[in-house]
Amino acid sequence: MKMIHLCMVLLLWGSTMPLRPVELIKVEGWLESAFVDWKPVEDAARYEVLYAGEGIDPTRIDGPLIRGYGDYFRADIPGLKAGRYRFHVKALDAAGAVVSEVRSPEIEVTAHIREGYAFYDRSGRFAPGGYTEDGTVKAGARIIYVSKSTVNTVSCTVVNERGASVPVTGLMNILEARGKGYDKSPLIIRMIGLIKAEDINGLKSDDYINFTGANSDNRMIENITFEGIGNDATVYGYGFHTKRAKGIEIRNLGIMLFGDDGISMESDNFNSWIHHNDFFYGSPGGDADQAKGDGSIDMKYNSTNITISYNHFWDSGKTTFFGGATEVNPIYCTYHHNWFDHSDSRGPRLCFATAHIYNNYFDANPTMCLLNTENTSAFVEANHYRNCPYPMMINMQGTNFEKWPNGEQNGGMTKAYNNLIENPVKLMYQTTRANDFDAWLATSRDERIPGTVTSRKGGNSYSNFDTGDGMYEYTADAPERVKEKVTRWAGRVEGGDLKWTFTIADESGKEIIPGLKAAIVNYASKLVSIQDMAIPENGEEEENPAVTGTGGNLCELMATGSASGFTITPAGTNQTTVSPLLINGASYSCALKIGSSQLIEFSTTQPQKLTLYFDPTSSNGKTLSIDGIVSAAISNGKLEIDLLPAGSHLLRRGNSETRLVYIALTDLPTSTPETRTDKDFYYADGKLYNAGGNVFAVHDCTGRLLLRGSSTTTDLSGFQDGCYVVRNLQTQASFKIIR
Repeated sequence: MKMIHLCMVLLLWGSTMPLRPVELIKVEGWLESAFVDWKPVEDAARYEVLYAGEGIDPTRIDGPLIRGYGDYFRADIPGLKAGRYRFHVKALDAAGAVVSEVRSPEIEVTAHIREGYAFYDRSGRFAPGGYTEDGTVKAGARIIYVSKSTVNTVSCTVVNERGASVPVTGLMNILEARGKGYDKSPLIIRMIGLIKAEDINGLKSDDYINFTGANSDNRMIENITFEGIGNDATVYGYGFHTKRAKGIEIRNLGIMLFGDDGISMESDNFNSWIHHNDFFYGSPGGDADQAKGDGSIDMKYNSTNITISYNHFWDSGKTTFFGGATEVNPIYCTYHHNWFDHSDSRGPRLCFATAHIYNNYFDANPTMCLLNTENTSAFVEANHYRNCPYPMMINMQGTNFEKWPNGEQNGGMTKAYNNLIENPVKLMYQTTRANDFDAWLATSRDERIPGTVTSRKGGNSYSNFDTGDGMYEYTADAPERVKEKVTRWAGRVEGGDLKWTFTIADESGKEIIPGLKAAIVNYASKLVSIQDMAIPENGEEEENPAVTGTGGNLCELMATGSASGFTITPAGTNQTTVSPLLINGASYSCALKIGSSQLIEFSTTQPQKLTLYFDPTSSNGKTLSIDGIVSAAISNGKLEIDLLPAGSHLLRRGNSETRLVYIALTDLPTSTPETRTDKDFYYADGKLYNAGGNVFAVHDCTGRLLLRGSSTTTDLSGFQDGCYVVRNLQTQASFKIIR
């Protein structure tokens, strides 16, 4: 893993560089992602970023992954498998011409560590969320982008109880529709920038983004990744709630001032993966121990097969709880490579649970780290504890009983092995107090604790789950390496954008640190622009125009059948996968190959604008037949017909096979634009002059066809005064005549 700075010599990737190269600031590979920062280019209206490597041809990234921060621009590229990549940054002018570009040196991308209970279910290995085991996007996954401006307007199709794909608008509405449990397809929600609670319509109890399924069997909410893009995606004033959910992944987010829990897994949650998040103070609660908020992560009541990894807990209060007052079924959780940074307690607190806790960095936790209670088995392995007075406790025995002798809850059993512990106040093993200890110290990883060894209160024994046949495969780092590795990788990309350094004075108590609290309360985004999601100069985002009318992704139109209003023949054939294409805030990678036999038929009841989105790599420069007229060449993956008359329409192959991703039909604007002329036509003295001899059509402004011809001069003086549209049937360019 290396960072490429401005002063380094750039290796060229391809042809000769332009005279004014884009000036790179840094290029770096991260965990199944990479990012590139560059200085703004004068005269650039937008940017284009492509990546290539590991057998992938140059592929353009989605527009919203490119953001502006005033004195620099940044692009993040998620969904990369481990390997080596290069990037090509282009600056484009308003006409789409390249005015400056640069090709980066090669960088290395590292794989996530997919270990722990989240990655196993009854059938074996399991990949939570929308990404595969190698970090690439799952086949058929939908990708949507949410920012402050689009969180309530983003659109995504969701399969309903009739098996039809229906469009749903707004993030919370999309999740509610997915919660009905009929749509199991992978969904990736990519969050950009700062989104506050007041920006989102429909939060659960005003506190949570909600993932709740209809039941805990066949209609759970499933296979969703919610991820932040870059180092500054920030959830402010709310958290996440899951119930009757499977395969939920939450990653790369800063979570601040949440109302209750940062992440609350209420009941019946399976195979969740919570990783690489920054947890800051929550909003103060009503109890004395909730000044820093309630729990950062709470998991209760038949929530099992969970992995909590590489999270950074910043002075959390009640950090994380796993279990319930009672549990009917065994529940399992893995904590690894988390940074418990000056966090007060519950690292974690366990009840009726089984937990593997390894390779975490416990950094100056003033009260206690692990508290093991009723009917719990915990294997604590190869962690690093620095200045933590009480690294491990079993309720109502050992050090815990000495400090808090009036507790009522029973204790569990803890096995400790190969931990690095600096400056504890007290930690007692069975080697010094045989029947009243804080943890059983094992002399080898595979040592089994005898069943006769039980907790002082409750008589609970250790299950020896870690040596049983059902234990997962993993690789524990040496505890001496834990601090370096965790402080390098825990939390968001680059450690996030909010930086804070604790002092020695911060280690002595549980009080809120005023400077850190002020930094969180006053946190503001430095984001200035999101490509394809405009932000004006005052920093308030404008709404991204939504695609209206009839249309959608070609594969979804085929799946819906006649209910979509589109007839596609032959049905169900020639589907293919293309590089993800961003349309109206959602990403699509399924396309229809329009070959010699493919036909698309539909009807419109009023004149509309037709926009066709193609895979640019395979379709640019090719044509399409629209109602028997050969279109202009496809450019930048798009073909637009400004005025499509009302009536029946037919799309078919033009000069070569194309790959059509999306059809959008939008209503024409109600305002009347100024009269203008097309370069092939002009209107004067009541006559239409056809300079290029092209076939044309004349409509009135309601879309009714009045005239079709190819004459070089056509007398229109007999037409009544009014509004007319002349359309070039070769190029589909059009202009209005107002007289």
